[in-house]
Amino acid sequence: DAGAIDPVSFASVTKVTINADGSTRLDPITATPTGRWFQVDDEGVLEAVEAPSSSRRVHLIMLPQSRTMFVVNDRAMVSTAVQMGVLGMYDRAWFEPIFIGPIARAYRLRVKP
Repeated sequence: DAGAIDPVSFASVTKVTINADGSTRLDPITATPTGRWFQVDDEGVLEAVEAPSSSRRVHLIMLPQSRTMFVVNDRAMVSTAVQMGVLGMYDRAWFEPIFIGPIARAYRLRVKP
């Protein structure tokens, strides 16, 4: 339905912090309680009565150091961009971080003999 308002639920809510040593800290925050669902329209956030379908699950990622929040769906949550770039989760056998900051990350691909 074009223009329809559908409720969404938070599958996860995560606060991401870059520590002074360059390590990444992921703090999960309690997601939407069971039985409470929300929908968003032009006027703000409204409570909905019916639970959303699984296709309406979203993940909220908060990066307070860069004053940024991302809302992504399940597919984007498992993407390389989100996993490496936002959450700092990568395969240490293949990648080496060369820069980690609150607004950007850069990795070098390790060459295996």
